[in-house]
Amino acid sequence: MLTRFEPGDKVWIERTEYVENVDMIRNVQTVESAMDCVTDEPDSQVIYLVGSDYIFFNEDLKKDK
Repeated sequence: MLTRFEPGDKVWIERTEYVENVDMIRNVQTVESAMDCVTDEPDSQVIYLVGSDYIFFNEDLKKDK
């Protein structure tokens, strides 16, 4: 089962090839919005981060502790 994300969650970017600058992987980011997507994987989401033009998915991010 995938981790569910909500707006305002603090996250680390795990998939580093899709970032605008290196500071995005060095610092905690904030989830702007998260929408469910229809796939065979339960809890699959499309996730947008504050200040990023890229689209992320659950497996691309890890919640900050």
